[in-house]
Amino acid sequence: MSKKNKAGNGIMSKAGIPSGFKKLDRLISGFKPSELVVVAGQPAMGKTSLCLNIAGHLALKKDMPVAFFCFKGAKEIVGSMLSSMAEVGSRKLQTGRLADNDWDKIIGAVDLLHEASVYIEDTSGQTFKDMADSLEQSIKLHNCKLIIVDYLQLIKRKQNTPIFEMVKSIKDMAKEFATPIIVISRLPRQVNQQAGGRPNLSDLGKVEQYADTVIFIHREEVSRPCSYRGKVCSCGRRNSAEIIVAKQRNGHTGSIKLAFYDELGRFEDLKSAKK
Repeated sequence: MSKKNKAGNGIMSKAGIPSGFKKLDRLISGFKPSELVVVAGQPAMGKTSLCLNIAGHLALKKDMPVAFFCFKGAKEIVGSMLSSMAEVGSRKLQTGRLADNDWDKIIGAVDLLHEASVYIEDTSGQTFKDMADSLEQSIKLHNCKLIIVDYLQLIKRKQNTPIFEMVKSIKDMAKEFATPIIVISRLPRQVNQQAGGRPNLSDLGKVEQYADTVIFIHREEVSRPCSYRGKVCSCGRRNSAEIIVAKQRNGHTGSIKLAFYDELGRFEDLKSAKK
């Protein structure tokens, strides 16, 4: 076992697996074995980006293997990780309009990602049973310390099978393998009709019952965009995200603020945020 892995296991024994965000880790004490965490939000809030940032932190900084089950296609996920790690905008990557220094950054990020223990499983089109089999294999073969499923509503299920029944089964898997599992869930757009567009536990329905921890991502820049003569004003909404811990079975609830750079798919602690 490497020194990094020993350090990682030490962190896990004292608290949980760290997210990489200091204020969030202080609030939730990391992700615990057997825990089911639901990360939810409306479209374009940065749910996948947050989870990829967590996966990258664990694999690159803590030498902890992570499995990422993607029902949207692996190519998009790899591109998002490279954009975030290289700090090169996603549009530049998609169009190929890259400066010389961008290429250097991307090559460096590719080398890092190649060495990182992030196992991206392209599960697009798979059934829930297929995913469950792959999940078990990832834990046994790669000793994955964290599993991420992106996202709940895209998993193929039998007709009339409620989503919350899949969530219950995922919670059972987390308990069976003593491994924390993060499930991303998309909230309905009607949430915007609430005061301030802020999500709450009732938006998840019965899914909330089986979650040990529920984390919402809320960005006023998306839910309540404002403009002044066609330009985004300086109201403080831009590049800001609220991470709301709405439920924690064995801990406190609360919220923190992070910086979020949409084009890079990158969250950062505020004190280290770019100006």
